[in-house]
Amino acid sequence: MEQKLDEWFCRFKVTSSQPHERPAGGRLDPFRGCSLFTQDTKAAVDKCKEKTKHLSDPFPIEKMYDMILPNPNNTH
Repeated sequence: MEQKLDEWFCRFKVTSSQPHERPAGGRLDPFRGCSLFTQDTKAAVDKCKEKTKHLSDPFPIEKMYDMILPNPNNTH
């Protein structure tokens, strides 16, 4: 989840403090000509990344999928 948050942030940010490591992939708002992120966005993403450590799957893996058996008429 942390990696996805990092990828999302890098995909939509307009400027980067370290362009050689994680280049920015975002664009300016075409109507207003400004970035869609504010200065607080990076701090909010960092707080979200701290909280991802407490996430867990809602069910055991056995309850998260249905086993579909092969058709008994199948020849192979």
